[in-house]
Amino acid sequence: IDDLGYDLDLAKSFVGLDLALTLSVLPMAPFTEQIIETAGKKKCEVMVHLPMEPESYPHVDAGPGALLTKMSDDELRTLLEEHLKRVPGARGVNNHMGSRFTESADKMQVLLNQLRSRSLFYVDSRTTTKTVALEVARKLGVAAAERNVFLDNDLTQEAMAFQLRRLLAISRQTGKAIAIAHPHPETVTFMRQSLPLLKREARVVHVSEIME
Repeated sequence: IDDLGYDLDLAKSFVGLDLALTLSVLPMAPFTEQIIETAGKKKCEVMVHLPMEPESYPHVDAGPGALLTKMSDDELRTLLEEHLKRVPGARGVNNHMGSRFTESADKMQVLLNQLRSRSLFYVDSRTTTKTVALEVARKLGVAAAERNVFLDNDLTQEAMAFQLRRLLAISRQTGKAIAIAHPHPETVTFMRQSLPLLKREARVVHVSEIME
């Protein structure tokens, strides 16, 4: 579940679903600390939802503390370290926005080297078709995977049901699949209604369990 940190009640709603969810928390959001604490009491895994430069920057801003392609390697390392400290116990990282940043092999190498030194995994949210994140991660030996489905880009129940069917089909074909969803009341409602189907058709696991 991406984009967590700005609505504590919604985060708690996801935690209460009794699924092995991975919560991706924005490091500089107002409720980051409380969400991490809540996740720790349940069976939810935590990741850093790392703000990274989008193609349309600066017209579109990834938020406070975003990693930018113009930053030096040392600036990137320092900023990443600050973000990781704000999300204690995080098992890995995925990108928030980042369509420009994830297209830069040099910048992704800096980021992924730091994750490797800390034994953290990386999930490529795939916000651009030209991403090189997974390719660089494989070369560096960083545990990594990529998003297969965005569950709730369209918040209608019909659209989310279609994406869930896609997710289940991919998991049957390949053995595993990753869906990213977002903190919307409609998403919580849909996921709650889909619990019987999910538990019947698949085994829902933390992202860390399907890293390569």
